[in-house]
Amino acid sequence: MEEDFYELILPYRLGNEQLTHWKKDLYQRFGSALDSLYQGDDPIAACDSMYKYVASAMNWTYCDKLNGPDMDADFLVKEQKGDCNAIAAFTAFVMRAVGIPVAVDSLIYSPE
Repeated sequence: MEEDFYELILPYRLGNEQLTHWKKDLYQRFGSALDSLYQGDDPIAACDSMYKYVASAMNWTYCDKLNGPDMDADFLVKEQKGDCNAIAAFTAFVMRAVGIPVAVDSLIYSPE
Protein backbone atom coordinates (compact mmCIF):
# COMPACT_ATOMS: atom_id res chain seq x y z
CA MET A 1 0.00 0.00 0.00
CA GLU A 2 2.80 2.42 0.86
CA GLU A 3 4.56 1.53 -2.41
CA ASP A 4 1.37 2.41 -4.33
CA PHE A 5 1.30 5.79 -2.63
CA TYR A 6 4.91 6.54 -3.59
CA GLU A 7 4.49 5.32 -7.17
CA LEU A 8 0.96 6.40 -8.08
CA ILE A 9 -0.24 9.29 -5.88
CA LEU A 10 2.80 11.14 -4.59
CA PRO A 11 4.51 11.73 -7.95
CA TYR A 12 4.20 15.30 -9.05
CA ARG A 13 4.98 14.70 -12.70
CA LEU A 14 3.97 12.27 -15.42
CA GLY A 15 6.80 13.08 -17.82
CA ASN A 16 8.90 16.12 -18.51
CA GLU A 17 6.19 18.74 -18.21
CA GLN A 18 6.94 22.14 -16.70
CA LEU A 19 6.69 22.17 -12.92
CA THR A 20 3.57 23.96 -11.69
CA HIS A 21 1.49 24.00 -8.50
CA TRP A 22 -1.40 21.95 -9.89
CA LYS A 23 -2.48 19.60 -7.10
CA LYS A 24 -4.21 22.13 -4.85
CA ASP A 25 -6.08 23.74 -7.75
CA LEU A 26 -7.31 20.42 -9.13
CA TYR A 27 -8.24 19.18 -5.66
CA GLN A 28 -10.30 22.31 -5.03
CA ARG A 29 -11.93 21.96 -8.43
CA PHE A 30 -12.72 18.21 -8.33
CA GLY A 31 -12.35 16.99 -4.73
CA SER A 32 -15.89 17.77 -3.63
CA ALA A 33 -17.25 16.09 -6.77
CA LEU A 34 -15.63 12.82 -5.79
CA ASP A 35 -17.13 13.03 -2.30
CA SER A 36 -20.62 13.47 -3.77
CA LEU A 37 -20.20 10.84 -6.51
CA TYR A 38 -18.80 7.93 -4.55
CA GLN A 39 -18.91 6.93 -0.88
CA GLY A 40 -17.44 3.41 -0.98
CA ASP A 41 -13.93 2.05 -0.64
CA ASP A 42 -13.33 0.56 -4.11
CA PRO A 43 -10.71 2.70 -5.91
CA ILE A 44 -11.72 1.34 -9.33
CA ALA A 45 -15.36 2.32 -8.84
CA ALA A 46 -14.27 5.72 -7.49
CA CYS A 47 -12.02 6.21 -10.51
CA ASP A 48 -14.83 5.25 -12.89
CA SER A 49 -17.26 7.67 -11.22
CA MET A 50 -14.71 10.45 -11.26
CA TYR A 51 -13.75 9.82 -14.90
CA LYS A 52 -17.38 10.03 -16.02
CA TYR A 53 -17.80 13.29 -14.11
CA VAL A 54 -14.61 14.84 -15.49
CA ALA A 55 -15.47 13.77 -19.05
CA SER A 56 -18.90 15.40 -18.80
CA ALA A 57 -17.70 18.54 -16.97
CA MET A 58 -14.85 19.42 -19.31
CA ASN A 59 -15.20 20.84 -22.80
CA TRP A 60 -12.24 18.97 -24.29
CA THR A 61 -11.22 19.60 -27.90
CA TYR A 62 -9.28 16.79 -29.51
CA CYS A 63 -6.29 18.22 -31.36
CA ASP A 64 -3.67 15.84 -32.71
CA LYS A 65 -1.57 18.77 -33.94
CA LEU A 66 -0.87 19.69 -30.31
CA ASN A 67 1.53 16.85 -29.57
CA GLY A 68 4.77 18.55 -28.59
CA PRO A 69 6.50 18.17 -25.25
CA ASP A 70 4.59 16.98 -22.22
CA MET A 71 2.00 19.60 -21.26
CA ASP A 72 1.57 20.63 -17.65
CA ALA A 73 -1.69 20.37 -15.72
CA ASP A 74 -2.26 24.14 -15.63
CA PHE A 75 -2.09 24.34 -19.43
CA LEU A 76 -4.40 21.33 -19.85
CA VAL A 77 -7.01 22.76 -17.46
CA LYS A 78 -6.92 26.17 -19.11
CA GLU A 79 -6.84 25.11 -22.77
CA GLN A 80 -8.78 21.82 -22.55
CA LYS A 81 -7.29 20.58 -25.79
CA GLY A 82 -4.75 18.06 -26.94
CA ASP A 83 -4.20 14.58 -28.27
CA CYS A 84 -4.79 11.23 -26.54
CA ASN A 85 -1.63 11.65 -24.44
CA ALA A 86 -2.85 15.03 -23.18
CA ILE A 87 -6.27 13.62 -22.29
CA ALA A 88 -4.64 10.74 -20.40
CA ALA A 89 -2.29 13.13 -18.60
CA PHE A 90 -5.11 15.47 -17.60
CA THR A 91 -7.17 12.57 -16.28
CA ALA A 92 -4.19 11.25 -14.31
CA PHE A 93 -3.54 14.70 -12.81
CA VAL A 94 -7.17 14.92 -11.66
CA MET A 95 -7.19 11.40 -10.22
CA ARG A 96 -3.94 11.93 -8.33
CA ALA A 97 -5.15 15.28 -7.01
CA VAL A 98 -8.19 13.66 -5.41
CA GLY A 99 -6.17 10.71 -4.06
CA ILE A 100 -6.95 7.98 -6.60
CA PRO A 101 -3.79 6.07 -7.53
CA VAL A 102 -3.27 5.97 -11.30
CA ALA A 103 -0.53 5.59 -13.87
CA VAL A 104 -0.51 6.30 -17.60
CA ASP A 105 0.18 3.54 -20.06
CA SER A 106 -0.21 3.33 -23.83
CA LEU A 107 -1.36 0.79 -26.34
CA ILE A 108 -0.04 1.11 -29.87
CA TYR A 109 -2.77 0.01 -32.23
CA SER A 110 -1.83 1.55 -35.57
CA PRO A 111 1.38 2.06 -37.52
CA GLU A 112 0.27 5.63 -38.33
